[in-house]
Amino acid sequence: MESQETLQGALERYEGMHVTMDADSDLVITRNFGFDYDAFRNNMVLSHQSPLYKPTQLYPALTSDAEALAAKNSDNQLYIESDQKAKDGEIPYFPGLDAEQGYLRIGDRVERLSGVMGYSYNQYRLVATNTITAGDIVHQNDRQPAPNNVPGADIKVASFNVLNYFTSASAVGGPLNVTCDDRADADASRGCNRGAKTAAEFALQRTKIVNALTAMDADIVGLMEIENNGFDAGSAIEDLVTELNAQFADSSDHYQFVEPSDKEKNQDAYFGSDAIMVGMIYRPAKVTLAGEAKAVPMPEQHISGENPDGETKTLNKYQRDSLIQRFMVNDQRSVWW
Repeated sequence: MESQETLQGALERYEGMHVTMDADSDLVITRNFGFDYDAFRNNMVLSHQSPLYKPTQLYPALTSDAEALAAKNSDNQLYIESDQKAKDGEIPYFPGLDAEQGYLRIGDRVERLSGVMGYSYNQYRLVATNTITAGDIVHQNDRQPAPNNVPGADIKVASFNVLNYFTSASAVGGPLNVTCDDRADADASRGCNRGAKTAAEFALQRTKIVNALTAMDADIVGLMEIENNGFDAGSAIEDLVTELNAQFADSSDHYQFVEPSDKEKNQDAYFGSDAIMVGMIYRPAKVTLAGEAKAVPMPEQHISGENPDGETKTLNKYQRDSLIQRFMVNDQRSVWW
């Protein structure tokens, strides 16, 4: 690929052809396996030379730099998918997917994958025609055995996306979240519960997350995508902390969760109005709360109008509130998190 040519421009020359990727393609994983709302299926996304950065990670939102990077990113993507929708957790062209050897990391290079180059939903897509093995995934920046410790640091702070950790399904037995109509809603395939619907699926999810948090061994952890079903027994955040504490024999390693005051809650029970929320857990033996947690309300968007058929439509969009908590460290200085 010429230095000034975009990946999209290079791929156009191969549209409709059967191709095979090799080491010279220099295509790396920028999304290892996620849901594509355009094609409505799971797929992997590659980019040229290096993974793509979200524009707002580098530049303020709506600035010309952010918009320019978004456009550049759009021209530097190749979607990898199969010719039919696969079952959840399966990759037809990579049957050896597993957590120990057959894993996919951002920045890995993919070799010996063959397929037909197509174009749909405004993106080039390689429809795989063969299967690859773990040996065809070249790890550029492989896993560390454990997180690095910073010499001289007082505390370790981390964040973790628990990816829709829900306890409200009947099979799990937790309370309903703020968006649920009733228990049937929580159990419906497209109901208010966005997470596991069976005890087996929930146990698998919980085990993975708890094992990861145990290995991280952080003193304060910010959580994302945990169910907004309160803070009582059986709630998602209470369940997670209980299971996590069971991994540590020494009570000084145990966690507690941050619970906002009633004035910060929705209906005196929930944090915000979405099915999921952000949360925070901490080790009281290492840090202590300094004052009450604060909610940072996020903007809402509401629009109403007529569509081309003359029908009146209303669209309401919300963002999840942010959570701020101040901590005392070594009884002498405080930090915001």
